[in-house]
Amino acid sequence: MATAAAASMTLRFSSFDVTRQAFFRSSLSMGIVNLRPIVDQHVLVIPKRLAPRLADLTQEEIADLFTSVQTIGKRIEQVTNAKSLTVACQDGPFAGQSVPHVHVHILPRHPGDFEPVDQVYDALEKVDISTDQHRAAGREGTTSGPHGKQQGKAVKMDSERSNRTHEEMENEAKWLATLFPEYQ
Repeated sequence: MATAAAASMTLRFSSFDVTRQAFFRSSLSMGIVNLRPIVDQHVLVIPKRLAPRLADLTQEEIADLFTSVQTIGKRIEQVTNAKSLTVACQDGPFAGQSVPHVHVHILPRHPGDFEPVDQVYDALEKVDISTDQHRAAGREGTTSGPHGKQQGKAVKMDSERSNRTHEEMENEAKWLATLFPEYQ
């Protein structure tokens, strides 16, 4: 259970304040919502300590990060009636990571959401926009470029999508936090 001091602490994803986007807190990691998710309830799990690459994390941080991914993934899959999850980490700029803070994507998957199913990786390559673009947009978090369908609905192309507001992200984080009362 979080203390009042811990609850009021500013949470960061690289240089971005994501305090209002956080819905899950373990001892060393947190879950946050996205600025422009690829699919509904596409979330990120990040270490609390700023670490650009997986190799920069301690063994304890790695264990906590992936235990958090497992915990969050199970509940997201249940509440979305997903049939699978895509769990991905782009480790370094040449792997598609443009926000220099380790982060693991969790995407609930449904039959026919991406055709072919591995096209989700094309969308993930477009997920992280550069720090300069984040600052220019005046937003924090991550963005994404969808391809395919989401639960039988056509997903808009990246150029057709707009950033969610802080209020929209905060509302989603509040709802997701109700799924994890023991991690607040």
